[in-house]
Amino acid sequence: MPSPFPGMDPYLESPDFWSDFHGALAHEIKKQINPQLQPNYFARTTPHVTYDVIEVSTSHPYGPSLGC
Repeated sequence: MPSPFPGMDPYLESPDFWSDFHGALAHEIKKQINPQLQPNYFARTTPHVTYDVIEVSTSHPYGPSLGC
């Protein structure tokens, strides 16, 4: 399917602007929904950090065809 925005990809164009988009959107939703939820409930955002571990190791082939 061709892009609806000829000549640009808004999701990849200028990642500096998109890096905080989801956090800003969540904040705006929270700001607008809290007056409707209070006084019994409230919405809040929680920072989420993900760590990814990549282990690099040497492979050791084994099996009957290798004489092991």
